[in-house]
Amino acid sequence: MATSSDKVNNNAQGWGAAIATTLLAIACVGIAYTVHSKTYQSPNDVLAPVEKTAEH
Repeated sequence: MATSSDKVNNNAQGWGAAIATTLLAIACVGIAYTVHSKTYQSPNDVLAPVEKTAEH
């Protein structure tokens, strides 16, 4: 059991989880940017291929 003379350093714990979370967030941003840049087509792009839809 901890005594009143024991000091706790709150800054010494949790760095692994913080780094893992930051790396995961950076990876998600990179993946989202890659998917967006490869698949986005501007609605004003007149040269974009036209998708044929079934007309009733």
